[in-house]
Amino acid sequence: MNNKAILWIVTVAAVAMVAAAFLLTAVFGPSDNGLRCARTPGLASCQVRQTRLLGISGNSSFLIPEANIREAKAACATTKVGGRAAPSCNVYLSMVSGQEYPVLSYQLQSQAAVAAKKLNDYFEDRSARSVEIKEDLVTPVLLSGAAPVLFAAVLFGLRKWRLSD
Repeated sequence: MNNKAILWIVTVAAVAMVAAAFLLTAVFGPSDNGLRCARTPGLASCQVRQTRLLGISGNSSFLIPEANIREAKAACATTKVGGRAAPSCNVYLSMVSGQEYPVLSYQLQSQAAVAAKKLNDYFEDRSARSVEIKEDLVTPVLLSGAAPVLFAAVLFGLRKWRLSD
């Protein structure tokens, strides 16, 4: 296989990954984009931020009154992918009604646990005025973007090295 064919394969794979990110939010709705809870004299609520098409199609948000929230909790997927747990952890707001609403998502369990603890600490401390948790953008880029590109670069380098001998 020549270098031009390998370049085409890598390009097509990269375009497919980007297209998949856009299509998933278009088909399945907005993804979470952070959370900000604040207390003012007249209102205590959490603003759930969402984004469509990675922010290109616009961002939106809605408020959940703090009185409706019982606690925050982290939960990771229990399904197996190739014999390992799937890398998908969410932070949910457990509502007084019994409903659980996903507000944040992470690739790592430790990140989700820290975010849920930060929210629960805020809910327990009535003197705290606000808390804001933003989405982690670095970890998904490293796991989903940089790792495959690095793998392809190593394979390309090994192939080039092998052909030079």
